[in-house]
Amino acid sequence: MTKFSKILFSADSLSANLRLYSLAHILFRAVGFARMVLLTWILGQTQFGLFSVALAFTNITASMVLLGAPSALERYIPLYQNTHRLKAFLRRIIPVCLAIVVLGVVLLALNIDFLSSLVFSLTTFDPASIQTIHQFSQLTAACIAAVFAAACFHMIVSCLKGLRFFRAVAALELTQALLFTALAVALLLGYLRQPIVVLSAQALSMALTAALLGSLLLLNLRSSTDQNHSISSSRYLSRFAAFAVWGLPGTITWRLLLVFPLWYLNRTHGPGTAGTYSAYFRLVNIIFFVSVPFWSVMNIHAVRRWVQAKYELARSTVEVGFRAFSLLLLLICLALTLGAPLLSRLFPAGFTAGAQHVRFLCLPALLAANFGLVHLLAHLLERPGLRVLALTFGTVTLLAAGYLLIPAYGITGAALSAALGLSLATGLGLLMLASRRCYLSISTWIVLACPALLLIPNYFFLVGSFLLLILLVVFSGLFFSAQDKQYAIDSFLQALKRFWSKGSSS
Repeated sequence: MTKFSKILFSADSLSANLRLYSLAHILFRAVGFARMVLLTWILGQTQFGLFSVALAFTNITASMVLLGAPSALERYIPLYQNTHRLKAFLRRIIPVCLAIVVLGVVLLALNIDFLSSLVFSLTTFDPASIQTIHQFSQLTAACIAAVFAAACFHMIVSCLKGLRFFRAVAALELTQALLFTALAVALLLGYLRQPIVVLSAQALSMALTAALLGSLLLLNLRSSTDQNHSISSSRYLSRFAAFAVWGLPGTITWRLLLVFPLWYLNRTHGPGTAGTYSAYFRLVNIIFFVSVPFWSVMNIHAVRRWVQAKYELARSTVEVGFRAFSLLLLLICLALTLGAPLLSRLFPAGFTAGAQHVRFLCLPALLAANFGLVHLLAHLLERPGLRVLALTFGTVTLLAAGYLLIPAYGITGAALSAALGLSLATGLGLLMLASRRCYLSISTWIVLACPALLLIPNYFFLVGSFLLLILLVVFSGLFFSAQDKQYAIDSFLQALKRFWSKGSSS
């Protein structure tokens, strides 16, 4: 194994992995955001809307054809690695996963005309427009190719995460993001300014990076000598399948909560409106992406205390951390709302009208971040079914609200329907957790209700309500105790001291 492979495929400590992957995640999202802005200028409003719908279809379909395999790989690879049966496990399970993906892709390809009509709402076109139908069939074919590439890509990522090779995960994701951006921009400017070009660039970038890292990983595993024990029983497959399939409904319902408003906007108001919605929703979705590293770190600390039987300490740590982080995200929402006219300059003139919807679009992004509280508490109690059930009810609410609100109110209706679905999912999930004697304080419930402040129509009263909220946080004990505030101040001062000491030593 070369020195480069040793560096790439090394399992660092937990803290080092968190720092590395958090930084890589931020860079990965930054590249994706920059690519999105470039695409709005190159493709225009209508074509960007069609691309957004195609990408949403690709993402949710890739999750479906994988049947929950990525989460199961992350769960069972460490187990078989610790028992020195990793090679035997991967030799048996990877071909099964690939066969399932291939079967799913073949089924999609056999129903390409139906999928075109469903995804892109071709029933609104004249049946005599054969050329239009053919163009959308080609776009759907590009989506299916991207589905296969994305499925293989995510399987490689899951294997790397299971092995704790986060350096390789960071390299894989960043390389793919940069390659995708470069290919998409080059092909759009030099060949054809159509969504099919962008989907093809995504499929090619994922296929190339997955093949490269997958080959390097295979060579790394072959060079190891301590994992040659065989698997004597076929029970591994049933355990793997049960874990994978159990996690699939939660993944699909979660994606439906985010995808359905975009799809129904395209169906009722056309791809131009869908493109505007997608552009601004991705802009405010920085709120949700910022929450991903937070919940990852919080999960590590909470689980550590939980397994030490410090149940009350674990729950209170989660609640205090959630209240502080959710209020911080709420302030970011206010900044995005007030700065919407300035942020609209990132996009071409056709997208300017979307700035007035920013405060509504912040709601589903913030509520999606807040749902992490349900996910973490259900994980601590080992009740993943509660999360799936809550998401299912939330999705049903979203579908009903969407059919009522989106035709009449467009982008605002789409944002509010997603907010209603996520609100119900969070509230119902926490109530079901309370039935398991996992009670939340009144302060946490108040914080959960605070996103409703964004619905205040008058900006003067909106800012005033936030100033009142800040005063309550600082000068009252409603949200945080004096001990919590002192701990936060001491932590900030210590971090500042470490920063200055490093600066002076350098």
